[in-house]
Amino acid sequence: MKKLFIFLLAAILALFTFEIFLKHSPFEYGISPGVYDKDIGVWHKKNFSGYSISECYKNKYIYNDKGLPKEIKPYDTQKDDIVLLGDSFVEAMMVRNEQIVHNEMAKQLDFKYNVLNYGVSGTSPIQAFVILQKKVDFSRLKYIVQFVELDGDIMEVNPQDQNSMGRPKAYVAFKSLTNYQIIPPRPITLKDKIGDFLGDYQIYFFIKKLTYSLQQKLSNKAVEPTVKKEKEEVDLSENWRNLEGAIFQTHQLAKKHHIKFLLAINAKDEKKKEQLQTFLKAHNIPSLSIQDEAKRRGVELKSYVCDAHWTDETHGKIANLILNTGFID
Repeated sequence: MKKLFIFLLAAILALFTFEIFLKHSPFEYGISPGVYDKDIGVWHKKNFSGYSISECYKNKYIYNDKGLPKEIKPYDTQKDDIVLLGDSFVEAMMVRNEQIVHNEMAKQLDFKYNVLNYGVSGTSPIQAFVILQKKVDFSRLKYIVQFVELDGDIMEVNPQDQNSMGRPKAYVAFKSLTNYQIIPPRPITLKDKIGDFLGDYQIYFFIKKLTYSLQQKLSNKAVEPTVKKEKEEVDLSENWRNLEGAIFQTHQLAKKHHIKFLLAINAKDEKKKEQLQTFLKAHNIPSLSIQDEAKRRGVELKSYVCDAHWTDETHGKIANLILNTGFID
C-alpha cells in the first residue's frame, strides 16, 4: 500500500509539474473550449475565454452566457436577429473577437440587428440543422446565413466517418429530402466526464495529440505491405444525400418561420461546388459562392498558412460580400 501511495503521489506531482511546464513554455496548447451537450454532443463553455494557439497565431477567444462567440454590444431585445451557422471558419477561435464575421456584419450594419454566431468547430450542415432546432430562438429571427465549407463538410455528414477521438455528435440520416431520422448524441459517459474535467487543463490537448499519434502508428503497422493499386473513387452518394437533405430541411425550417435564408458556399473544388449549386437552383434555395463573388468584385481572401482558416481581415471582407448582395435589408 505504501508503494502504491508513493506511486500515485509521484504521478500526481508529475502531471502537475507537466501542466505548469506546458502553460509556461513554447509547447502551450491552450485548454478545451468544449463541453458535452445532450442535444448537439458538444457545445462551447458558457461565459468562458481562453487562447487558441497554433504555429501562426495565439488569439484570445470569448464566449457569452449562451456559449456563443461574444458580440461587441450586449443583446438588444428591441432589435431583430440575424443568425450565422457554420463550423470552425465561422466560430473563428483564431480571429480577434471584434473582427469575427458576426461582429463585422453587425458593425457594417451599424448595429441595426443582433448578429448571433452559432458556429461550432467540427460540425457540418447536419449538426447545424439540429442546432437551429434546439438552440436558436425564432421569436425575433429575421435572417439565417448558413456557411458550408464544402470540401470538408461532404466528408463529415456521414455518421460512419465519425472520428473516434472526437466528441459525440448528433446526426441526421436521410433516406430522401423529406424522410429522415435524427440520431441524438450518445448519453454522456465516464470518458466524456473525464474529458470535460481534463479540458480545463493544458494537458488535455497533449493527451489527445499523443493518443491520436499512437493510434495512427498502430493502424499503419497493422496494414501489411501490398502492391500499390490505383485508388478507387470513393462513393459519396450517401454523403451527398445527407448534405443536401440537411440544407434542404434547414431552408424549409426557415421558410416555415418566415425567415430569409442564404447559403454561403466556401469551396475550392469546382466540381463539387457546381454539383451543390445545381441542387440549390433546382430547389430554389438562395446561395452565394464566396470565392466567385470575391473574384467578381476583385477581393482577395487570405487564409492562415498553418490551417487555412480565414484571417481577421478576410472576415470583414466576407461580411461585406454578403451584405453587398442586398440579402439583408
